[in-house]
Amino acid sequence: MPLASTSSSEGGPPKGGSPVRRRAVRALLWSDAGRVLLIRATTPDTRIDIWLPPGGGIETGETDHQALQREIWEETGQYLTTDAGPVWWREHTYAMDGRQVTQTDVFYFLRVPHFEPTMRHNPEQRETDDFQEFRWWTTREIRREGGIFVPIRIAHFLEPLAAGAVPAFPLDVGR
Repeated sequence: MPLASTSSSEGGPPKGGSPVRRRAVRALLWSDAGRVLLIRATTPDTRIDIWLPPGGGIETGETDHQALQREIWEETGQYLTTDAGPVWWREHTYAMDGRQVTQTDVFYFLRVPHFEPTMRHNPEQRETDDFQEFRWWTTREIRREGGIFVPIRIAHFLEPLAAGAVPAFPLDVGR
């Protein structure tokens, strides 16, 4: 999930300044066992553990669906395709490498058979270092867990999707 690259006169990324804008895709992989696949990752700058759906930045020249297919492959080892439209979106700002990144995440819902995910196809060393584990969650387990989830109210927004209620337009799911 490389960021847009610019460099300072010292050869490294510039610090401060206006936020880098980034667009990303996320896969809500809903298993036939009624569970969503989430990855526990440690955030690079704050070192806080969060649970989030597989996904990442859209590379230059990629469509959302191409990026989604690549990210699912890299982060789970599954080759999945979809022509479905997005179901959610959110915008958030975070720090990476001392810079502010404003990212728009677009979420896609895919029904899948249960599988054992793997990171062995992920070429990003930073991600393989920061990703801690995979877990298939029920919405009930997410509601009971004390961790940080992305988005924060993921269980609330997942329940209608799992029941077959796909929104006509992507919903803003907040942080």
